[in-house]
Amino acid sequence: LLLTAPTEFAYYTNMELSTLSVPLDYSITRYSLTETNYENTELSVTVSYQASSKLFAFIVRRAFNSALRRDFERAANIIAEKYKNESTE
Repeated sequence: LLLTAPTEFAYYTNMELSTLSVPLDYSITRYSLTETNYENTELSVTVSYQASSKLFAFIVRRAFNSALRRDFERAANIIAEKYKNESTE
């Protein structure tokens, strides 16, 4: 995590530390952050993978959604703590 509070941050994903565990090849291709209001930012993550069936694709989407939500909540907490620390210095 690189942070220049309060205006910029970059989150570099180390997938070995991710909570995601799926038995297939995938790649995270893009992050998109959209500020919805003063206190909230919406995150969209694009993940590319090859599913073997529609049912399998549904299960994989749920696994990705759950794991990435946990990972980015963890990142948001890191960002918030860094921002608080930078603001008080």
